[in-house]
Amino acid sequence: MNKISCRNKQFQLKLNLTCGQSFRWRCVDENLLIGVFSHRVWLLYQKEHCINYKVLACPHWSATSSNLPGKRKQSLTINDIRSLSSLSGHLNKLSHRKCNCGEAEQALLEDYLQINVCWSDLLSEWILKDKRFLKTGNSSQGIHVLRQDPVETLISFLCSVNNSIYRIVPLVEKLCNQFGDKLFECEGKMLHDFPDLQTLSRDENIPKLRNLGFGYRAEFIVKCAKKVLNNGGEKWMMSLRSDNYETASEKLVQLPGVGHKVADCVCLMALDKPEAVPVDTHVRQIANRDYAYKVAAKSLTPNAYRQIGKFLYN
Repeated sequence: MNKISCRNKQFQLKLNLTCGQSFRWRCVDENLLIGVFSHRVWLLYQKEHCINYKVLACPHWSATSSNLPGKRKQSLTINDIRSLSSLSGHLNKLSHRKCNCGEAEQALLEDYLQINVCWSDLLSEWILKDKRFLKTGNSSQGIHVLRQDPVETLISFLCSVNNSIYRIVPLVEKLCNQFGDKLFECEGKMLHDFPDLQTLSRDENIPKLRNLGFGYRAEFIVKCAKKVLNNGGEKWMMSLRSDNYETASEKLVQLPGVGHKVADCVCLMALDKPEAVPVDTHVRQIANRDYAYKVAAKSLTPNAYRQIGKFLYN
Protein backbone atom coordinates (compact mmCIF):
# COMPACT_ATOMS: atom_id res chain seq x y z
CA MET A 1 0.00 0.00 0.00
CA ASN A 2 1.02 3.60 -0.47
CA LYS A 3 1.44 5.69 2.64
CA ILE A 4 1.55 9.21 4.00
CA SER A 5 3.49 10.07 7.13
CA CYS A 6 1.23 10.95 10.02
CA ARG A 7 1.40 10.13 13.73
CA ASN A 8 -1.84 8.75 15.12
CA LYS A 9 -1.70 11.38 17.88
CA GLN A 10 -1.77 14.09 15.22
CA PHE A 11 -4.65 12.56 13.27
CA GLN A 12 -7.22 9.98 14.41
CA LEU A 13 -8.44 8.34 11.21
CA LYS A 14 -11.50 6.48 12.47
CA LEU A 15 -12.74 9.33 14.64
CA ASN A 16 -12.41 11.94 11.90
CA LEU A 17 -14.13 9.86 9.24
CA THR A 18 -17.04 8.60 11.35
CA CYS A 19 -17.86 11.51 13.69
CA GLY A 20 -20.45 13.13 11.39
CA GLN A 21 -18.37 15.22 9.00
CA SER A 22 -18.56 12.74 6.14
CA PHE A 23 -21.10 9.94 5.71
CA ARG A 24 -19.38 7.70 3.15
CA TRP A 25 -17.00 5.64 5.33
CA ARG A 26 -17.39 2.13 6.70
CA CYS A 27 -15.19 0.53 9.38
CA VAL A 28 -13.78 -2.86 8.37
CA ASP A 29 -11.65 -3.13 11.52
CA GLU A 30 -10.61 -0.71 14.26
CA ASN A 31 -8.05 1.11 12.11
CA LEU A 32 -9.16 -0.03 8.64
CA LEU A 33 -11.82 1.88 6.71
CA ILE A 34 -13.28 1.76 3.22
CA GLY A 35 -15.06 4.73 1.70
CA VAL A 36 -15.72 6.97 -1.28
CA PHE A 37 -14.56 10.47 -2.08
CA SER A 38 -13.25 12.27 -5.17
CA HIS A 39 -14.95 9.66 -7.43
CA ARG A 40 -12.78 6.88 -5.98
CA VAL A 41 -13.10 4.00 -3.55
CA TRP A 42 -10.36 4.20 -0.92
CA LEU A 43 -8.99 1.71 1.58
CA LEU A 44 -7.30 3.49 4.50
CA TYR A 45 -5.34 1.81 7.27
CA GLN A 46 -3.83 3.73 10.17
CA LYS A 47 -0.59 2.74 11.84
CA GLU A 48 1.27 4.58 14.59
CA HIS A 49 3.38 6.74 12.29
CA CYS A 50 1.52 6.67 8.97
CA ILE A 51 -1.72 6.14 7.10
CA ASN A 52 -1.57 3.44 4.43
CA TYR A 53 -3.90 3.85 1.49
CA LYS A 54 -4.98 2.02 -1.63
CA VAL A 55 -7.41 3.24 -4.28
CA LEU A 56 -9.61 0.26 -5.15
CA ALA A 57 -11.53 1.93 -7.97
CA CYS A 58 -11.90 5.17 -9.88
CA PRO A 59 -14.19 5.96 -12.84
CA HIS A 60 -11.56 4.92 -15.40
CA TRP A 61 -10.99 1.34 -14.32
CA SER A 62 -12.34 -1.53 -12.26
CA ALA A 63 -10.95 -3.84 -9.61
CA THR A 64 -12.31 -7.31 -8.81
CA SER A 65 -11.12 -10.04 -6.54
CA SER A 66 -10.68 -12.36 -9.52
CA ASN A 67 -7.29 -10.70 -9.94
CA LEU A 68 -6.22 -11.64 -6.40
CA PRO A 69 -3.87 -14.62 -6.09
CA GLY A 70 -5.98 -17.76 -5.59
CA LYS A 71 -9.28 -15.84 -5.68
CA ARG A 72 -12.03 -16.43 -8.23
CA LYS A 73 -15.03 -14.46 -6.97
CA GLN A 74 -17.37 -11.85 -8.36
CA SER A 75 -16.63 -9.37 -5.58
CA LEU A 76 -14.33 -8.80 -2.63
CA THR A 77 -15.44 -9.99 0.80
CA ILE A 78 -14.74 -8.20 4.07
CA ASN A 79 -12.04 -10.80 4.79
CA ASP A 80 -10.48 -10.00 1.42
CA ILE A 81 -10.48 -6.31 2.34
CA ARG A 82 -8.87 -7.07 5.70
CA SER A 83 -6.13 -9.07 3.99
CA LEU A 84 -5.40 -6.23 1.56
CA SER A 85 -3.77 -4.20 4.33
CA SER A 86 -0.98 -6.78 4.53
CA LEU A 87 -0.84 -7.97 0.90
CA SER A 88 1.29 -5.04 -0.20
CA GLY A 89 3.31 -7.19 -2.57
CA HIS A 90 0.20 -8.29 -4.48
CA LEU A 91 -1.98 -5.18 -4.39
CA ASN A 92 -0.95 -4.01 -7.83
CA LYS A 93 -2.47 -7.20 -9.26
CA LEU A 94 -5.88 -5.93 -8.21
CA SER A 95 -6.23 -3.49 -11.05
CA HIS A 96 -5.23 -2.61 -14.56
CA ARG A 97 -4.97 1.16 -14.58
CA LYS A 98 -5.05 2.82 -17.95
CA CYS A 99 -5.27 6.34 -16.52
CA ASN A 100 -2.87 8.64 -14.72
CA CYS A 101 -5.15 9.23 -11.72
CA GLY A 102 -2.64 7.67 -9.36
CA GLU A 103 -0.18 10.52 -9.79
CA ALA A 104 -2.47 12.95 -7.94
CA GLU A 105 -4.03 10.62 -5.37
CA GLN A 106 -1.64 11.23 -2.49
CA ALA A 107 -2.20 14.98 -2.82
CA LEU A 108 -5.96 14.39 -2.98
CA LEU A 109 -5.91 12.36 0.22
CA GLU A 110 -3.66 14.77 2.10
CA ASP A 111 -5.89 17.67 1.09
CA TYR A 112 -9.08 15.82 2.07
CA LEU A 113 -7.73 14.82 5.49
CA GLN A 114 -5.90 18.16 5.94
CA ILE A 115 -2.90 16.20 7.15
CA ASN A 116 -0.62 19.24 6.95
CA VAL A 117 -2.65 21.16 9.51
CA CYS A 118 -0.68 20.91 12.76
CA TRP A 119 -3.13 20.08 15.53
CA SER A 120 -0.62 20.65 18.36
CA ASP A 121 0.19 24.16 17.11
CA LEU A 122 -3.52 25.00 17.02
CA LEU A 123 -3.98 23.62 20.53
CA SER A 124 -1.17 25.85 21.84
CA GLU A 125 -2.87 28.85 20.25
CA TRP A 126 -6.26 27.91 21.73
CA ILE A 127 -4.81 27.44 25.22
CA LEU A 128 -3.47 31.00 25.15
CA LYS A 129 -7.02 32.22 24.50
CA ASP A 130 -8.89 29.77 26.71
CA LYS A 131 -7.37 27.77 29.59
CA ARG A 132 -10.18 25.22 29.33
CA PHE A 133 -8.26 23.61 26.48
CA LEU A 134 -5.63 22.51 29.00
CA LYS A 135 -8.21 20.00 30.25
CA THR A 136 -9.98 19.18 26.98
CA GLY A 137 -6.89 19.03 24.75
CA ASN A 138 -6.16 15.36 25.32
CA SER A 139 -9.73 14.25 24.61
CA SER A 140 -9.81 16.19 21.33
CA GLN A 141 -6.34 15.09 20.24
CA GLY A 142 -5.97 14.45 16.53
CA ILE A 143 -9.35 15.84 15.46
CA HIS A 144 -9.25 17.63 12.10
CA VAL A 145 -11.89 19.30 9.95
CA LEU A 146 -12.05 17.46 6.63
CA ARG A 147 -11.84 19.45 3.38
CA GLN A 148 -14.68 17.95 1.37
CA ASP A 149 -16.33 18.47 -1.98
CA PRO A 150 -18.73 21.45 -1.69
CA VAL A 151 -21.62 19.88 -3.66
CA GLU A 152 -21.49 16.57 -1.80
CA THR A 153 -21.25 18.36 1.54
CA LEU A 154 -24.23 20.58 0.70
CA ILE A 155 -26.51 17.74 -0.36
CA SER A 156 -25.37 15.47 2.48
CA PHE A 157 -26.13 18.09 5.12
CA LEU A 158 -29.54 18.71 3.61
CA CYS A 159 -30.16 15.11 4.66
CA SER A 160 -29.01 15.99 8.18
CA VAL A 161 -31.80 18.46 8.95
CA ASN A 162 -33.67 17.24 12.06
CA ASN A 163 -31.79 13.97 11.84
CA SER A 164 -29.16 11.92 13.69
CA ILE A 165 -25.94 10.54 12.25
CA TYR A 166 -27.37 7.02 12.53
CA ARG A 167 -30.12 7.97 10.09
CA ILE A 168 -28.07 10.31 7.89
CA VAL A 169 -25.52 7.63 6.92
CA PRO A 170 -28.11 5.22 5.41
CA LEU A 171 -29.95 8.11 3.75
CA VAL A 172 -26.80 9.30 1.99
CA GLU A 173 -26.03 5.70 1.02
CA LYS A 174 -29.52 5.32 -0.46
CA LEU A 175 -29.04 8.56 -2.40
CA CYS A 176 -25.77 7.30 -3.88
CA ASN A 177 -27.08 3.81 -4.60
CA GLN A 178 -30.12 5.19 -6.42
CA PHE A 179 -28.50 7.96 -8.44
CA GLY A 180 -24.68 7.53 -8.39
CA ASP A 181 -22.43 5.63 -10.80
CA LYS A 182 -21.23 2.18 -9.79
CA LEU A 183 -17.59 2.07 -8.68
CA PHE A 184 -16.72 -1.13 -6.82
CA GLU A 185 -18.29 -4.27 -5.40
CA CYS A 186 -17.46 -5.47 -1.89
CA GLU A 187 -19.07 -8.61 -0.42
CA GLY A 188 -21.89 -8.43 -2.94
CA LYS A 189 -22.54 -4.78 -2.10
CA MET A 190 -21.91 -2.14 -4.75
CA LEU A 191 -20.21 1.11 -3.75
CA HIS A 192 -21.43 4.10 -5.76
CA ASP A 193 -20.10 7.54 -6.54
CA PHE A 194 -21.94 10.59 -5.23
CA PRO A 195 -24.55 11.64 -7.84
CA ASP A 196 -23.99 14.73 -9.93
CA LEU A 197 -26.18 17.82 -9.91
CA GLN A 198 -27.72 17.12 -13.31
CA THR A 199 -29.01 13.77 -12.09
CA LEU A 200 -30.26 15.08 -8.74
CA SER A 201 -32.09 18.06 -10.23
CA ARG A 202 -34.73 16.01 -12.11
CA ASP A 203 -38.27 16.59 -10.84
CA GLU A 204 -39.13 12.89 -11.16
CA ASN A 205 -36.63 12.21 -8.37
CA ILE A 206 -38.88 13.77 -5.71
CA PRO A 207 -41.28 10.79 -5.39
CA LYS A 208 -38.34 8.38 -5.66
CA LEU A 209 -36.60 10.09 -2.76
CA ARG A 210 -39.79 10.14 -0.70
CA ASN A 211 -40.17 6.40 -1.25
CA LEU A 212 -36.59 5.98 0.01
CA GLY A 213 -37.47 7.70 3.28
CA PHE A 214 -36.28 11.26 2.67
CA GLY A 215 -39.66 12.81 3.48
CA TYR A 216 -39.84 16.59 3.08
CA ARG A 217 -36.09 16.64 2.36
CA ALA A 218 -36.77 15.08 -1.06
CA GLU A 219 -38.13 18.30 -2.53
CA PHE A 220 -35.35 20.38 -0.97
CA ILE A 221 -32.64 18.15 -2.48
CA VAL A 222 -34.05 18.37 -6.00
CA LYS A 223 -34.80 22.09 -5.85
CA CYS A 224 -31.43 22.86 -4.27
CA ALA A 225 -29.57 20.90 -6.96
CA LYS A 226 -31.53 22.75 -9.63
CA LYS A 227 -30.77 26.16 -8.10
CA VAL A 228 -27.06 25.38 -7.79
CA LEU A 229 -27.04 24.36 -11.46
CA ASN A 230 -28.71 27.63 -12.42
CA ASN A 231 -26.08 29.51 -10.41
CA GLY A 232 -23.23 27.81 -12.26
CA GLY A 233 -23.07 24.29 -10.85
CA GLU A 234 -19.93 22.85 -9.29
CA LYS A 235 -17.83 25.81 -10.43
CA TRP A 236 -20.15 28.19 -8.60
CA MET A 237 -19.96 26.11 -5.43
CA MET A 238 -16.18 25.95 -5.64
CA SER A 239 -16.01 29.73 -6.22
CA LEU A 240 -17.50 30.26 -2.76
CA ARG A 241 -14.12 29.29 -1.32
CA SER A 242 -12.86 32.65 -2.58
CA ASP A 243 -15.67 34.63 -0.91
CA ASN A 244 -15.43 35.75 2.68
CA TYR A 245 -17.44 33.82 5.24
CA GLU A 246 -20.38 36.23 5.47
CA THR A 247 -20.80 36.41 1.69
CA ALA A 248 -20.53 32.65 1.17
CA SER A 249 -23.00 31.97 3.97
CA GLU A 250 -25.55 34.44 2.67
CA LYS A 251 -25.36 32.92 -0.81
CA LEU A 252 -25.90 29.45 0.59
CA VAL A 253 -28.97 30.35 2.66
CA GLN A 254 -30.64 31.54 -0.54
CA LEU A 255 -30.74 27.90 -1.69
CA PRO A 256 -33.91 25.86 -1.06
CA GLY A 257 -33.84 24.04 2.28
CA VAL A 258 -30.57 25.62 3.44
CA GLY A 259 -30.66 27.30 6.83
CA HIS A 260 -27.82 28.90 8.75
CA LYS A 261 -26.60 25.67 10.33
CA VAL A 262 -26.41 23.75 7.04
CA ALA A 263 -24.71 26.76 5.44
CA ASP A 264 -22.14 26.84 8.26
CA CYS A 265 -21.47 23.09 7.95
CA VAL A 266 -20.73 23.60 4.25
CA CYS A 267 -18.62 26.70 4.96
CA LEU A 268 -16.58 24.91 7.61
CA MET A 269 -16.13 21.48 6.01
CA ALA A 270 -15.92 22.37 2.32
CA LEU A 271 -15.34 26.09 1.78
CA ASP A 272 -12.30 26.87 3.97
CA LYS A 273 -14.19 29.05 6.45
CA PRO A 274 -12.81 28.17 9.93
CA GLU A 275 -14.80 31.03 11.46
CA ALA A 276 -18.05 29.18 10.70
CA VAL A 277 -19.51 27.72 13.91
CA PRO A 278 -22.50 25.42 13.24
CA VAL A 279 -24.82 26.17 16.16
CA ASP A 280 -27.47 23.82 17.53
CA THR A 281 -29.09 23.32 20.92
CA HIS A 282 -26.00 21.55 22.28
CA VAL A 283 -23.63 24.33 21.18
CA ARG A 284 -25.97 26.89 22.69
CA GLN A 285 -25.92 24.97 25.99
CA ILE A 286 -22.09 24.91 25.93
CA ALA A 287 -22.01 28.67 25.38
CA ASN A 288 -24.31 29.14 28.34
CA ARG A 289 -22.78 26.52 30.67
CA ASP A 290 -19.05 27.06 30.06
CA TYR A 291 -18.95 30.72 29.12
CA ALA A 292 -22.01 32.17 30.87
CA TYR A 293 -23.24 33.50 27.53
CA LYS A 294 -26.86 34.61 27.65
CA VAL A 295 -29.12 34.87 24.63
CA ALA A 296 -32.22 37.02 25.03
CA ALA A 297 -34.30 35.04 22.55
CA LYS A 298 -35.80 31.77 23.86
CA SER A 299 -35.64 30.18 20.41
CA LEU A 300 -32.60 30.00 18.16
CA THR A 301 -33.50 32.89 15.86
CA PRO A 302 -31.18 33.82 12.97
CA ASN A 303 -29.92 36.80 14.97
CA ALA A 304 -29.31 34.70 18.11
CA TYR A 305 -27.62 32.05 15.95
CA ARG A 306 -25.15 34.58 14.54
CA GLN A 307 -24.46 36.08 17.98
CA ILE A 308 -23.55 32.70 19.46
CA GLY A 309 -21.34 31.77 16.48
CA LYS A 310 -19.40 35.03 16.62
CA PHE A 311 -19.04 34.82 20.39
CA LEU A 312 -17.62 31.28 20.33
CA TYR A 313 -15.28 31.95 17.39
CA ASN A 314 -13.82 35.07 18.98
